[in-house]
Amino acid sequence: MLVPFTHFFFLPRFILGVGLAFLTLLIITVVTLGHKKGDPLPDLPRKIIITWTKHGMKVFMWCFGVFYWEKRRAENADYSKWLGPDWKPSYE
Repeated sequence: MLVPFTHFFFLPRFILGVGLAFLTLLIITVVTLGHKKGDPLPDLPRKIIITWTKHGMKVFMWCFGVFYWEKRRAENADYSKWLGPDWKPSYE
């Protein structure tokens, strides 16, 4: 109950973050209206969805306190114990 008083910027950030999530869902719904399930999505709606989600979710993460995100690939992972001795890594 004390959060709105002790953390002044909590409510605006929370409202912005949740509103952005709902706006993303609305945009995806509008862009995919009339699309048959199972058919491939045309390039323009696909690019709109990917771009909006990518940039919108960066703002969404900022609203909830995540300011930095780093993506790294495991380089020397050895899964031969589970996948057999003939397993070779391939990155396609």
